[in-house]
Amino acid sequence: MLFIEQNIITVPLYKFLISIEFTTPITFNNFPGITLRGAFGWMLKQQTCLEKDNKNCRTCQFVQHCPYASIFETPNVDANNPEIMKKATNFPHPFVLSPIATWPMTFDTGSTCLIHLSIFGEAIKYFHFFVRALIAAGNRGIGFQRGKFIVKSIINYTNNEVLFTHEDGYIANDIQPLAICNENINEITINFLTPCEIKSNGMVERQPDLNSIIKNILRRYKIISYIYGGKEVILNEGNYSDIEVVNVQTQWNDIDRLSRRQNRKMKLVGFTGSMQIKGNLQTVYPILKIGEIIHIGKHTSFGCGLIQITK
Repeated sequence: MLFIEQNIITVPLYKFLISIEFTTPITFNNFPGITLRGAFGWMLKQQTCLEKDNKNCRTCQFVQHCPYASIFETPNVDANNPEIMKKATNFPHPFVLSPIATWPMTFDTGSTCLIHLSIFGEAIKYFHFFVRALIAAGNRGIGFQRGKFIVKSIINYTNNEVLFTHEDGYIANDIQPLAICNENINEITINFLTPCEIKSNGMVERQPDLNSIIKNILRRYKIISYIYGGKEVILNEGNYSDIEVVNVQTQWNDIDRLSRRQNRKMKLVGFTGSMQIKGNLQTVYPILKIGEIIHIGKHTSFGCGLIQITK
């Protein structure tokens, strides 16, 4: 297993809990992260893009200064980018947007839904763009039914500070990043809230494996630290042989989605549920807390791989 030896937070990580209230009914027959991501991206482009007819951000003269390109497309266009993803066409997005809802599900008028929003590094400067695009998406309506909603509140996940309410607008502008306290924790539950697809040796794991989860978090965080923090994560070998997996309760999810860009159906798969572990968690706990922010596995851009740690 790998662990971060020093200065575990090498790039600021931010997370917000956004409560929305539907003002018209909507039914999600599929994973709701797909619908919300599409509506958010479309509205963000309408509000910020200066060349809306240009379908390729890479050729746009404003690509390095555009909130939409920086947030939603993240093309690799900088010759000075680090070697870690030198040949990548696009970088991992600097955000993850995940609504918490089972599917199929119908939200009636007055029903509420919780959305987890994570933002990495310097992308926090676009926080108001995120909020504005979500509010506009709610006013316009999302999905085929154009289900409308209002943003009731936004809370900082790190310290529970209320940042925004529907009635008062922005209440606070001093946004604090993730801070991990040194705690003597011996037992936690890892909750897999949205489908988690993790591969090991080229094979998709249908059950959570702690070793694979930790390695996946560190691999993803190393890339995010390079791209959005300009710092290298120092990794050393570690040992957690004294950690016991007490209980695992999961189910498998197999989701079809239509890719409009590729004009074909694509699969989103992964497990949801929970895994309880106990033992000496001093090394593992901080890494899992980072995983809460950056998500794990594949298709994080659609809100997959959301985990939550409970004591």
